[in-house]
Amino acid sequence: GYRTLVIDTDPQGSLSTTFGLKPTEIDDWKTVLPYFYGRAMVEAEGNEWPKSFAESVQPTYWTGLDIVGANLNLYSGEFVLGMRRNTDPEFRFHTPLDEALEDVRGQYDIILIDNPPALSLSTAAAIFAADGLVIPCPPEALDFESARAFIKLAAEILRAVRSGFNTSKEFEFLRVLITKYNGLPAHQFMAQRMLDVFKDRCVEVPMLQSAAVQSLGTELKTLYEADPTAKGRAVLKRAVESANAVNAVIEQDVISVFQARQQRRR
Repeated sequence: GYRTLVIDTDPQGSLSTTFGLKPTEIDDWKTVLPYFYGRAMVEAEGNEWPKSFAESVQPTYWTGLDIVGANLNLYSGEFVLGMRRNTDPEFRFHTPLDEALEDVRGQYDIILIDNPPALSLSTAAAIFAADGLVIPCPPEALDFESARAFIKLAAEILRAVRSGFNTSKEFEFLRVLITKYNGLPAHQFMAQRMLDVFKDRCVEVPMLQSAAVQSLGTELKTLYEADPTAKGRAVLKRAVESANAVNAVIEQDVISVFQARQQRRR
């Protein structure tokens, strides 16, 4: 029932693909790319500057769920952000996406931004535009260290933004989500370590690794569209229960943000 917008900022376009879009058919200027380039560069290339970020939004199969797609040319946006940062000391590399979203914030209850698995300038822009962070992390040693490094580097970038531009950023919530959990002893051990390190920042229930998710993904279906009477219904039931439990925790975080903002308005 939430009015939701999902924004794909990953040049590989994985999120776009799972929604049935073909990244090769997505117009460069119907992504976040023009906001990384800036108006001067977009118009210098003979293109029209978007009247609103809403021009990049398209509906999905699901009512109330819209998407801004991505394609491989978003890689060029990363280079342009770096170039603009080096040539223009006044350029605020962390604000393009935040400023673009101002056009559509009032149209949605929730806006989800899906980033590439790397801390880059475009990811920094997405972090700055966000009110909360959910960091997925499988219970493996290398992934655990990557998550810790990501959080540390993100904090350093935000400190640099504060010192360089006198702009502070605070999040309403930050969660580490244990994903691809198989329940075996090795995963149990690492999951407990993650809970010990991240404490209440860690979603207390993991997202299970499930054959149901993998098989449905190839059909571009969600768990909730699967036939509950088909073969493997016990596996499907466990996957749905896991997804519901994880989603309930994150939804409660979002509701808490809504409630806190409502209190501040009184």
